Amino acid sequence: MFTRKIATAASTCITAAVIGVAALGLVGTANAVSPAAVSTMSASVVVGDPVGAATYWQRQHGDDCAEMAVADVVGEVTGRSPSEAEIVEVARNTPSTVTPGPIYTGDAAGGPADADASTGGTASEDIPVLLANYDIAAVLSHAENATAGVDEIVADLVIGRKVIVGVNAEIIWGERGDRTTADHAAVVTGIDLAAGLVYLNDSGIDTGRAETISLDVFLASWSTSDYEMITTL
Repeated sequence: MFTRKIATAASTCITAAVIGVAALGLVGTANAVSPAAVSTMSASVVVGDPVGAATYWQRQHGDDCAEMAVADVVGEVTGRSPSEAEIVEVARNTPSTVTPGPIYTGDAAGGPADADASTGGTASEDIPVLLANYDIAAVLSHAENATAGVDEIVADLVIGRKVIVGVNAEIIWGERGDRTTADHAAVVTGIDLAAGLVYLNDSGIDTGRAETISLDVFLASWSTSDYEMITTL
């Protein structure tokens, strides 16, 4: 859930004429993929490194999808991912910039760490703060629309930046439930626009390592956060 808070829904919790984008209805008079993005690709080219990033995927066991996304990014950037217990401990000892208390109040097992605490997930604004503990600078932003968002992610992946997005897990996983709210965080590790595919490291499911979903499913899920992303600098 967003307040803007991300929790795990597991417990709630180019190009060949830009075929992939056009087929999904993303190209319009005001929504065209930029020439800069198109010029960087050829047909069926995966932008990013989903295979390399898969090394740093870990399964979450609590309401800590944001923490696990951060751990994944730390691994991709530094070559070593903190364990779930380690990243949760850091989050539990880092003050939130959004709410009184720490960034995360739960434990890695999914229950409240304190008798009077609730597992409310992690505010998306606190994700750059958590990354800063590992000397990784990042910024939170929202894309203007779907096509602008894809453009931005592609441009970031091309130059090696890492991208965490706020999404709706029910849409991604094809499950019943609330499909209107961003309730999960995942790392975008690759995009193939020609094939219309997005690659995620998704800590919320057992098959989340280099998880492959269609671009239209990704955009439907991502739209619930108003195309929110946390990007390393």
